[in-house]
Amino acid sequence: MEKSKQAFRQGLKNGWRLFRSPFVGAWTEMSDFSSRPKAKNWKEFVMNDARAYFAPQTGAVRGFTRTLDEIRNKA
Repeated sequence: MEKSKQAFRQGLKNGWRLFRSPFVGAWTEMSDFSSRPKAKNWKEFVMNDARAYFAPQTGAVRGFTRTLDEIRNKA
């Protein structure tokens, strides 16, 4: 009984980590992007705009996969 309670708590903890990992990843990616230097020409400007547009999505995927790998490696 005690073992199943502990497994249930760990499952809830891991589920909560997986739920919030895309948000944490997106926040991290946006903060990393904001510290980049300004563009020197129009090509860099366009590339920076594309990166800024996709940064939340890529951060969410990276955050989720990173957390999922951490959970898998612990188990």
